[in-house]
Amino acid sequence: MKTLEKFNQGITLATYAYNEESLIGEFLDKAWSLMNESAIDYEIIVLDDGSTDKTYTIAKSYSDKYPQVRVFQNEKNLNVWNCFMKTMQLSTKKYIF
Repeated sequence: MKTLEKFNQGITLATYAYNEESLIGEFLDKAWSLMNESAIDYEIIVLDDGSTDKTYTIAKSYSDKYPQVRVFQNEKNLNVWNCFMKTMQLSTKKYIF
């Protein structure tokens, strides 16, 4: 099997989460692994949308471990459109998904 070269331009994986404490760790493990294997210059942006559980705390622990993970938090739940727009503004890379 031929190995593909890593993507060589800046790319952002942007996501938002609301009360996802049972899933956020596994998601970030997989997201970090995917990006690390596929891209040279990347960031993972996580926007906690005012969760009332430990979503933010768990995500923040990943940013302490991996400098490519950037975690932000809304003070209250702002829902999908506002989170989408905010993650686009927070991105520092050329490509976003």
